[in-house]
Amino acid sequence: DGIGNSILVGGNAGIVMDLTGSGQFVLRDFAIIPSAGTPSTVGILMARSTTTASGYTAGSLLENLFIDLKTIPAANGGNGTVAIYNNGGEQNQFRNLWLVADNPIVFTSQNVFSISSAFVPTGTTNLAEANNILGGMFQSVGAGAAITVQGHVDATTIQDLVVMKSGGSTAPYGIKILADSITPTQPIRNFRATHIFYEAFDRASSTTAPVRGFWVSGYIGQGTGPAILLAATNAGIVGGDINLSYSAGAPTEPLIGDGGSATAGVAMSLIRLYTGQTISCAASPGLANHFLSEAISPTITFSGYGDGAQIMQAPGGAQLGSK
Repeated sequence: DGIGNSILVGGNAGIVMDLTGSGQFVLRDFAIIPSAGTPSTVGILMARSTTTASGYTAGSLLENLFIDLKTIPAANGGNGTVAIYNNGGEQNQFRNLWLVADNPIVFTSQNVFSISSAFVPTGTTNLAEANNILGGMFQSVGAGAAITVQGHVDATTIQDLVVMKSGGSTAPYGIKILADSITPTQPIRNFRATHIFYEAFDRASSTTAPVRGFWVSGYIGQGTGPAILLAATNAGIVGGDINLSYSAGAPTEPLIGDGGSATAGVAMSLIRLYTGQTISCAASPGLANHFLSEAISPTITFSGYGDGAQIMQAPGGAQLGSK
């Protein structure tokens, strides 16, 4: 047992383990590293096949794995290396992983990086994907987020883990959520990223998609720009529960922001505002949100509060205002 006892050296400039069309498998206790000459650019490919009986790539367990790939920015269509690429796989569990790559792990329903099997036809259409659970440490060494979620990917649970960047990584956000490329208004539903330590990341997540059910908690550093960025016209949060604290001192940047561009905004969410945290969504609406604030007069800016907004001061519990 132990990841150091079994090591796969990837030297094919492509995929080390191609599991397209495979399901209900268990992978544990080994490492994948790149060769010096022609390093592999994908550690593990999990994808639906259009021909095999087990094409759903579901019900599998990946546990106690170490995958360390080099940064190769030009790889995979200019997206860089990927430790684990999950295209349409669902109901899988990823436990105690240490993934190091330009993109440590990617969940996509539409093959967003266009990575396909060389052996069987790979599904590329709109593949609804749900119920993946992951934990471990995800380390970006390039421009990609530590965790990327794209398309019709629902009920993803990310919990009790570390996302970090090193080696000159330029990734601004630990978790990146990308909209469905066919129907950008298609919501991602029930996304949970809780008890996360954002090591060296000073931004938690960005989204170009509408998210319905958005549970986020963790610990981030100080930086520039919103900790959570609504980054496109359709981007928004409905039914959120947001609890992000900072490494030191009062932040000078917003907790949630829209970058000055109109988005779908934030609605029906419980948002904790620690000392110094603000909301900066002047171009986007806020509707029926509940704010718990350490400060007596938190700065909350939306294009309109909407009916039902409520601000409470903690720990005293005084109601500061409502609309």
